[in-house]
Amino acid sequence: MKRKAKKVPTTAPAAKGTIRYVTEREIMKGKGTDAVIAAVKRAFPRSKTSPACVAYYRHLLRATGARVPPAGKGVGA
Repeated sequence: MKRKAKKVPTTAPAAKGTIRYVTEREIMKGKGTDAVIAAVKRAFPRSKTSPACVAYYRHLLRATGARVPPAGKGVGA
């Protein structure tokens, strides 16, 4: 029986031009979930980004030690 490798969140920065990059950038600006999804949809119109995706990236940022602002409390939220 084969064992699946555990997925470990990477601490490497997101590459520019990716959904992860756009999502993390907007989260760090303090944007709310809906605003983050809107920004991703502007950059990647065919993306299937959901509130669960945004929550995952918030968790990933916190797990890597970033000080994530509360959702919807940033400038221009």
